[in-house]
Amino acid sequence: MEIEGLRKFDVIDIHHISNLPLWALLLSSIWSYQRKRLPNGILLKYKARICINGKEQAFGRDYWETYAPVALLAMICMMLILSSLLN
Repeated sequence: MEIEGLRKFDVIDIHHISNLPLWALLLSSIWSYQRKRLPNGILLKYKARICINGKEQAFGRDYWETYAPVALLAMICMMLILSSLLN
């Protein structure tokens, strides 16, 4: 499988949640793959996105929660510099 190949080459490290709080509900997720093409049809890049199955969300409980793990390398470098300067 694809996930085994990613583990084999140390591309991904998967951590399993062992102790979920009693109030928390674990929502399942799916991967969405897409090919981006130029207007002339030439393949530009592949994109992947992980999405939560919306049918498992409940209005008022976890309906408004969003999370997008996005960070620029410059911001990460800046945070590391600031943390070292400020101890």
